[in-house]
Amino acid sequence: MPDVAARLAGEIAAKSPFRNYPDEIPDLETAANVQDAVTTRLAGALGGFAGYKIAWNTASQQRALGLPHPGFGRVFHDQLARNGAHFPADGFHKLAIEPEIIARIGMPLGTGATEAEAETAIEGFHIGFELLERRSVPDTPDIHTVIAGNVFNAGLVLGTTAIAPRELAATPSISRVTLNSAAILDKPNAAPEPPARAVAFLADHYGRRGKAMQPGDLVLCGAHLPPYVLAPGSRLRFSLTGFEDVTMSFG
Repeated sequence: MPDVAARLAGEIAAKSPFRNYPDEIPDLETAANVQDAVTTRLAGALGGFAGYKIAWNTASQQRALGLPHPGFGRVFHDQLARNGAHFPADGFHKLAIEPEIIARIGMPLGTGATEAEAETAIEGFHIGFELLERRSVPDTPDIHTVIAGNVFNAGLVLGTTAIAPRELAATPSISRVTLNSAAILDKPNAAPEPPARAVAFLADHYGRRGKAMQPGDLVLCGAHLPPYVLAPGSRLRFSLTGFEDVTMSFG
């Protein structure tokens, strides 16, 4: 495992083309163990851990991928960007984005967390864009290698202001994303599941691995749009009812 973890961490840092490792990462438990080693290696160069991400958190996605539950990953401090961030074209091999709700944790949460406990632990919600470095991913990547490699996470553009959990619960939700002023998403109730459910799953998963959530941690709660690959010249805006808009540009 140390050897494949070192190779994966090196490939991610170098943004080199994605490679499958089905023989060395044959199952989900191995993928989780390798991910722990990969993200620990990356965290040293990226300012430490800032939080967590969920992936494929709908039943249909899990069935299609042959997974018993959602995917999971970590987020790093030095890859957090402010609202309005610009990213140069040469900073990524193949940049994709996902608009998401992001929970900010206000109290420790770990093994055995329930959705109700997660609701209590959430201090507030932001919106933002998850950044994904796709690295010439093949059409059918090995899912265990993807998880071991931290599910392509390459950062987060975080909205400046947060709203209280009660405000999110009380607000009808319409997600809108524009690319160079043209709509690529305009959909009510686009979140894949209640954010607290995503938080509870991740808290339990990482809590069992000795990595319980702590106050200030950020949790990406699921994509409102499948990964959208950007071309240089992209200008994006994400609007969600009740939140300040989040913008970013690329190239």
